[in-house]
Amino acid sequence: MQVVLADDHAMVREALLPFIRRVGDNVTVMEADTFHDAIQLAQSADDLGLIILDLMMPGMNDIVGVRRMHELYPDVPTVILSGSVNTNTIMRTIKNGAAGFIPKTYGGQALVSALKLVLSGERYIPSSMFLDEETSQITTAASGPSLTTADLNAHECETLELLKDGNTNKEIARMLGVQEVTVKKRLGRIYRKLGVSNRTQATRIALELGLNE
Repeated sequence: MQVVLADDHAMVREALLPFIRRVGDNVTVMEADTFHDAIQLAQSADDLGLIILDLMMPGMNDIVGVRRMHELYPDVPTVILSGSVNTNTIMRTIKNGAAGFIPKTYGGQALVSALKLVLSGERYIPSSMFLDEETSQITTAASGPSLTTADLNAHECETLELLKDGNTNKEIARMLGVQEVTVKKRLGRIYRKLGVSNRTQATRIALELGLNE
């Protein structure tokens, strides 16, 4: 799989490379420092699987670049990297075709997990904000229990960590040496304690908190 990574700071690209290569097998990263170069690289790729764009690099023209890349490659997930994180910016990128929005403040493992989530077909945004599928609005999640893992016991924390890394219930059960039904029960308790309703939301919170990173 080929990944286009576009950021106008060479040091940022260099820091991201080893983590991006971990999102799949035989990953080749194609680097660009402008939006124009990113398009050219995407056009030259024969196995393009992911596009990662810095929101503020030359040629992006803010949301115009997001929309343009999505129009050109609607079947390839485009992920936005940004040092500026606010509700309005995230909402506009998602509305214009981005499959994910990842703050540059994230650590390496959180980045890998977020990209794997996108590659699995999910949409990724910081866990403090959620996309309402019916209204296409991003809202700030309630503060309190949904934003802390303090109430999770050791077994629940290790289960959530494996969930965050993209493992299925069956895989988690095998890794922990327990029955799959045990994993399901643990996840149910985790969801209730975090104030979420599914594994995608639980994963977002774990990523945002940097669980065991």
